[in-house]
Amino acid sequence: MSGVSLVWTSDLDGQIGIGSDVNASTLSLGTHHITLTATDSDNYTSSRSIDIRITNDVVEVYPAANVTRQSELYQVEVFANGLWFDANAYQYSRSSVDYRWHLGLSPWVHWTTIGIDDSEVVPVRITRLNRASGSDPFTSVELQPSRYNLAPTWDADTIEPTIRQNQKVYIRTNNQDFDTLFVNATPLKPPVPAGAIYFGLGEHNIGIDYELTSADRDVYLDGGAWVIGSFDITRAGGDVRVLGPGVLSGEFATYELVSGLPFADQFPYTMIHTESRSPCVSLDVYVQGITIVASPTFNLQLSCLIGSKRVDNFHVLSPWTYITDALAIGNNSTTTNCFIFNNDDSIHAEYINGGDISVSDCVIGGRNPFLVGYGYFPPGHPFQATISNIDVIRQAPYTPFR
Repeated sequence: MSGVSLVWTSDLDGQIGIGSDVNASTLSLGTHHITLTATDSDNYTSSRSIDIRITNDVVEVYPAANVTRQSELYQVEVFANGLWFDANAYQYSRSSVDYRWHLGLSPWVHWTTIGIDDSEVVPVRITRLNRASGSDPFTSVELQPSRYNLAPTWDADTIEPTIRQNQKVYIRTNNQDFDTLFVNATPLKPPVPAGAIYFGLGEHNIGIDYELTSADRDVYLDGGAWVIGSFDITRAGGDVRVLGPGVLSGEFATYELVSGLPFADQFPYTMIHTESRSPCVSLDVYVQGITIVASPTFNLQLSCLIGSKRVDNFHVLSPWTYITDALAIGNNSTTTNCFIFNNDDSIHAEYINGGDISVSDCVIGGRNPFLVGYGYFPPGHPFQATISNIDVIRQAPYTPFR
């Protein structure tokens, strides 16, 4: 067989060639499911597939879970090895219940995660798309935080900044925050731990309170994974890691449903949590790289946990509803390089009775970035909370501290 009877396709790039040989030098970055389909003269077909990962060890872009999740307003591309690669920006919207932020309307968030080697400065190109509901040419462009000193070239249709590892860029166009874009740069994704609960490309509905069992310790959300549900780590078999560049979505429940419940009954709806019970569980937790979107209540609720908590390159996008506290993780915790755009307290710096709290190098665009002093500060204890190098993008008329 030869010619058009042999067709090669990629789940990321579509048809990539015909015939017995195919030139794969222009495949986009990411993990490809490559299929060769053969069709004979009687129109019978047979297929074989393999998975291959394309990387240049400098930049990683990740596929979208499916086309319905991709941003209809912005295309984000990164430049590597002389080519532009699509970073597959996502979008999400729901009705806002905040009377100070588009009440009764359904504002959008658009975002993408890009893996970048720590030595690289990577050009990014943002192109305005012709969305069916309309898109206006760019008349103003604002990139925050100002500390990054980003001064992009731009015109009515494109914006071209550069970005480094760990930068979290908040992009506002035309002086509006109804369609805001966030570009989050992280380190290159970690390897999948042996025995991890693995979520690959596509949508996965795990439901409310997906429980890690005594045999489970690691969860990996790969690029292109969109996981709908919440994780209960109370009965995990040891220290827990939740890793990867994928998305954990709270669309399984709404704020309106959860807000009427007693506080202890809200725990199963928090995105990654222990149970509210005594005695608290004892284990260490590490959360790295993931994005949580549309949480119906708290995002990380680890206050009833004895052990260390480390959170790095963690992204929260939950601005539509109240009680979406981002990091209620208690003491003995370290948080770095995070981006939070929510509608309640972002960082809990309270209950400092079992270890220091450290928060650094984060960008916070939420309602109340810091919750300080609501908790327990025993006299004479040796612990402290240190908050440093934080960029706060204020959502007027909110206040940085509560």
